Amino acid sequence: MISARQEFAALPYERKKYFFSAAERSFYEILRRLVPGHTVFAKVRLADLVQVTKGTSSWQSHFNRIDRKHLDFILCDGDLAPVLAIELDDRSHDDEDRQARDRFVDQVLDSVSLPIVRVRARHAYKLEEVRRILSPHVPTQSPVSPLPVDRSYMPPKGWRPAV
Repeated sequence: MISARQEFAALPYERKKYFFSAAERSFYEILRRLVPGHTVFAKVRLADLVQVTKGTSSWQSHFNRIDRKHLDFILCDGDLAPVLAIELDDRSHDDEDRQARDRFVDQVLDSVSLPIVRVRARHAYKLEEVRRILSPHVPTQSPVSPLPVDRSYMPPKGWRPAV
């Protein structure tokens, strides 16, 4: 008889070393500094932000269109109500099928009056550039002093997650 521990040990999974890519981690640190009055959530399912209106015909079909899509960051106010969605667009967003996906996500968020900003993904971000991008949507704050960056967490430059 196989024990539960042995059964689970045979599963083909391993913990990832990093939750964020280098671009996501850099952007997250900037967000924490610029909007300390907001809670930053990462890798949020679109279906956790919007729902299909009850009574809609083809409800399951509409739900399936949002169920497996994620947004990189969501800024929430003090009541944890979403106020801004943020997507970091890497080179994969240049593909035609990905652009169609992005247009759909933008339309869904627009239909529920949740603004989205798209930022080109890079290894690091400049505080003032991100402040300029966020300022039309949320009040930003000037950090009194720079936060130290935990370089031990950051993957080496050029690192890309396995897809």
